[in-house]
Amino acid sequence: MLTKEQEIWVNHLSNTDSINIVPYDPNCVRQFAKVVDEVHGLLGESQEVVHAGASSLGISGQNEIDIYIPVFTDQFTETLKKVEALYGTPQSVYQLKRVRFQTIRDEKKIDVFVINRLDADWLRSRQFEQRLREQPELLGAYRLLKESSAGLSTRAYYRRKIHFINDVLAKLTSTSLPPEFNDRSFVSRLWADILILTRKKKIKAVCCESYKEEGKMRACKGCPNVYREDSPSAWRRFLAKWGVRKI
Repeated sequence: MLTKEQEIWVNHLSNTDSINIVPYDPNCVRQFAKVVDEVHGLLGESQEVVHAGASSLGISGQNEIDIYIPVFTDQFTETLKKVEALYGTPQSVYQLKRVRFQTIRDEKKIDVFVINRLDADWLRSRQFEQRLREQPELLGAYRLLKESSAGLSTRAYYRRKIHFINDVLAKLTSTSLPPEFNDRSFVSRLWADILILTRKKKIKAVCCESYKEEGKMRACKGCPNVYREDSPSAWRRFLAKWGVRKI
């Protein structure tokens, strides 16, 4: 099932074209490294550059490489201007959220994104790909979904893909924490909230499942499954937006 926002985005995609799916190309690693060198030459060696999508997972895809430059909101506009000088006019713009540039290298399309590192969709995508890397059977199912989508329209393909991602993340959210995760005392849970509110404790990008290792059957203080923007608690939704997330 897609959210309302996802439906709006999917419905703007073409429903008359046909996508092509090709096997994984190991040359992607070398091509990614070249872009990293370009970005570091532009923004400095400390700038994080992330290889994401099918080529980063080593599976079949649309013969493209997705590369992300995560920045904080106050760095977004300045970074965008610099990257535009390198890769030209952006292909799509979602202000202070993500901007996509495109370049062609060795007949392969490379999409370079300036992405807000606190954006909920970006954090979800990182969580999704980490889960695929942790569970080979899920990665295999995702590969088969892509390979079986050859010939579909862009709209139909992304509808299938987003449905799969939503399903994986829904199961993750519902199973990553034990039902007793709120067994902290009221004072202990309130203290954890205060740490997030005052930004002395960061919200983790991905659930570390530390409760399994510690055997405490409770979430850690910065658990992303507690502080999430779709939490049933309005207070936790506020903290999810206000708090600082780990990179």
